[in-house]
Amino acid sequence: MSEAPLIGSPVSISTNDDGTFSVEFAWATAPDTIWLKTFADLLRRSGRTTLAATSDGLTLTFNPAEADAALDEMAVLLEDAGRQYTSDLEQREAALEHVREALETRYGAGQDVPVRQT
Repeated sequence: MSEAPLIGSPVSISTNDDGTFSVEFAWATAPDTIWLKTFADLLRRSGRTTLAATSDGLTLTFNPAEADAALDEMAVLLEDAGRQYTSDLEQREAALEHVREALETRYGAGQDVPVRQT
C-alpha cells in the first residue's frame, strides 16, 4: 500500500497584497493523485482556503500574527489527510478485489490483469 506524502522544507515565503504571507513547501516524498484528491476533498468539506496542494508542493497562506496556529492547523490537516488516504486506499483495494473475484467467477482464472490509474 502507498504511503502518505511527507512534507519537506519551506522553499519560499511570499508577501501578499492583502497583508497575508504564503509559505511554499516542497515534498520530501511526492503525493500521488489519490492523495491529492483526498486532500482537496478534505479542504473542500472543511471550508479551508488557506492550503493548496499540487504534485509540486504545498502552499499555506496566513496572517503573520497567526503563523504558529496556521502551522499547527496544517499539521493536523495533513494527519487527517493521511488517515483518510489510508482509508481510501483500503476501500479501493477491497473494491478491486471484488472486481477480480467477479471476473474470475464469470471468466475463470486467467492472467493477472494489471490495474491502471486513470
